[in-house]
This record gives sequence, C-alpha cells and structure tokens, in this order.
Amino acid sequence: MNDRYIQISCTLDSSDFENDSNIVVAVMYNYGGEGFYFEGQTVHVYIPYSVYTPEIQGVLSELTLLSGYVSDIRVKTIDQKNWNEAWEQSFEPVEINDACIIKAPFHQVKTNHQYEIIIEPKMSFGTGHHETTWLMLDTITNLELSGSEVLDVGSGTGVLSVLASKKGANHIVAIDNEEWAYWNALENIDRNRCDNILVYQGTVDLVQNLCYDVIFANINIQVLLSEIPKYSNLLNPGGLILFSGYLKGNEQSLKEKAEHVNLQYESSRTKHEWVASIYQKTTV
Repeated sequence: MNDRYIQISCTLDSSDFENDSNIVVAVMYNYGGEGFYFEGQTVHVYIPYSVYTPEIQGVLSELTLLSGYVSDIRVKTIDQKNWNEAWEQSFEPVEINDACIIKAPFHQVKTNHQYEIIIEPKMSFGTGHHETTWLMLDTITNLELSGSEVLDVGSGTGVLSVLASKKGANHIVAIDNEEWAYWNALENIDRNRCDNILVYQGTVDLVQNLCYDVIFANINIQVLLSEIPKYSNLLNPGGLILFSGYLKGNEQSLKEKAEHVNLQYESSRTKHEWVASIYQKTTV
C-alpha cells in the first residue's frame, strides 16, 4: 500500500473563502486529490505520491498566476499517518438535515437522527464534509430503497453503501479502484454492522454481467462522462442512477451524454456550485 502523500497547502487571499476554496478543491479533486481540510485561509490537499505528476505542478503554477486569490502554495511529502492525525483533529460530525449524522468513532455526540453512521476519518474521500458526498447522502435519505439491488461506484469510505443498507436495500456492491479505499470501506462496513455489502477493488467492469435497481456514482466529471454507457447497461429498466462529483458548469454535458444511453433526467440539487442529480432508465 502506498503510504506517502503529497500535501499541497494553498493559502487564499480572498474575501469569499468558501467559494474560492471550493474552486481549488474542484480543480485538485480532478487531478487526484483524495483528502481535503481547511485551516484558516489555507486549503490542504492530499494527493498520492505516485500520481503527483509534472502536469499537476503546472496546474499549481496556473492557480497561483491566474486565479487572483491563491497567494501562496507550499508542497511537501508526508506519511499517511501524519495526514490521519491532522484529519482527526479537524473532523467534525456532519448532519444531513434531520435524517442522518456521520460521526467518527471518537465522537461522543448523542443525537436523534434516524440514521447514524460511524466513519473512521482516513484518506478515503467520503465523510460527508465535501459537498458532493453531502448531496448524495441527502438524496439517498429521500429514496425508497427497501429490497433494492444497489451498486456504489467509486465508493471511497463506503458511507453511501452503509446508508443504503440502513435504509433497507437488499444487497449492495461497493467498488473502488484504490486499495486504501477498499480496506477503509471494509472497516467502516464492519463498524456499522452491515452484512449485506460486498466490497471490490477495481473498476465497474468487474460487474458488467449484473443488473441493479439503483446506482450511486460520485466521481469526477471525466470518469462520469466516459463510463455513463456502462452504468446504463447495468441499470434495470425504470432504475435510478445518482450522479455527483461535478460542478454546475458540467451539468449540460452530463445530460446530453445520459440521454444518448436512455437515461432520463429527473431532478437535481446543488450546494456551493456542486451538483447531485437523479436519472431514470427509460423502458424503451
């Protein structure tokens, strides 16, 4: 397992830190960012050492020169354990309205939420703090999943799969191509006592001969656009697919691609320019 990461610390000279920091997160997420946390006016981004390329270095230079709000960028190599310590210190429970709360094992918060999920805050992307995960969780809380077959693509921590299990899904398959995500998902699934979730390390090609009633796909826009035909083939007629991981500016491209493979737009919701949308597979 790769246990070394590049920590990229972007300090923002901005009067709208929330908006501008989300732009930094969006850019770095598309270039392999797997963890993010905020400290004052600084966004800390964590990228596996193995994928830190000259192309990413060029992107960092452009952020500094062209953005007008990134005043300083510092890069250093760290061990995963150091990232985990920083993440734990900044990790707060996440409430998905009144329906669901995401907590770490060390949180002692008592709540009346219908669904309580315990997530160990490691490198896996998906704790509910980022807008895309929050939007997906919020959408799932409003779905009827009893007895359904669910596929969670790019499952990260497994948090979406855990919520699907708690909402009565019959079986869930969670897939992620990262080894650390695979092991973290297994740990979180066991911690939440979900015995109907199967976790695989790999791509969606592992399940091409199966069919599902609901698919979760919280991945960056490039992957979504390239894999939408595969998702449609895996979806039962009338089934639903939830997309997130993209910004409002990419919504039309996603709609056009989805329509070509018999996925009909149903609805969407946004948070700080990030989008989560629902599509249904037509029966024709």
